[in-house]
Amino acid sequence: PGAVVAMNFGRDWARSWGTEARYSWKVSPRMSAIFGTEYLRTFKARRLNYDCEPYYYLYYDRTSSFHQSSYYVQTDYKVNRKVTLVAGSRWDNSSIYDKNRTSRFALVYNQSPTTSYKFLYGEAFRSPSISEAMRSKNPSALRPEKIRTHEFVWDQQIGKTGRLITNFYSYHMFDMIRKYKNIGVIDSRGIESQYDFHLKNGSSGYIGLAYMDAKSGNADYILPSSPKWVITGGACGSLLRGKLDLAAEVQYVGDRHTAQGLRLDGYTIANLTLTSDSIINGLTISLAIRNLFNATAYASPRPQNRITTVLDRIPQPERSVCLELIYGI
Repeated sequence: PGAVVAMNFGRDWARSWGTEARYSWKVSPRMSAIFGTEYLRTFKARRLNYDCEPYYYLYYDRTSSFHQSSYYVQTDYKVNRKVTLVAGSRWDNSSIYDKNRTSRFALVYNQSPTTSYKFLYGEAFRSPSISEAMRSKNPSALRPEKIRTHEFVWDQQIGKTGRLITNFYSYHMFDMIRKYKNIGVIDSRGIESQYDFHLKNGSSGYIGLAYMDAKSGNADYILPSSPKWVITGGACGSLLRGKLDLAAEVQYVGDRHTAQGLRLDGYTIANLTLTSDSIINGLTISLAIRNLFNATAYASPRPQNRITTVLDRIPQPERSVCLELIYGI
């Protein structure tokens, strides 16, 4: 017998309400503090999925309710005119998941009006979504994803028109949710640098370079859509004595792998936008060309369910042209 094509229906919806409050306190000329609290209650969340044709088959119909409360504090202390310390902490309590406490710390050193350095440490978490919780065989055992970050940022003004920001970072992510279970660990290290410039005639642009080395704690698992190199650039300015604005951008993304290990070649995408509001009074005309050179590019979806085994790579849009007319009265 041939394959049967089924019509599937799925729906997620929830009803919730929340509130928050924050208080800022100027402790002294050198020190300030912020205190805050948040509360969210979801009193009805439902997830439904079933095949309706040619045969009815119910996959799941689950309803749940939960609430979450959060408390946080942050202090800023100016040691002297060059050094500033920032420290904060946050406590989250959930009716479904374990309690979480996250902290962050920053040391900012302003060497001069044109040079500054930042040492940053942070923690964060992401609670499982309603979809992940309801699809899990044991929702109460599903833990939030967590991350710890270390960063060093160098901010340098170059001349009167340029600025260079360079960021060295190290991320450690654990309890990553895959296939509705906490089984993932990811370590990522890299450098990001971008140079921005603004000219006297109003033109501006940027050039960016990023290198990333991301690895999974599971040697048998290849991180999908994780290129080592990404290069970006762009510029905008006026032509024809200000009657026409031109903006161009280009992005190179290096080789990557899909969730099933298929290697995807790197690609370069360029976009061009022309805008004018001087042809007809009150009328703004914009012409945008996406993927100017019609490059072939693919994206790899995050592996989460059985659909990913079919959609291992997703073709990205080919060249497209968009004309927009806006008339103001």
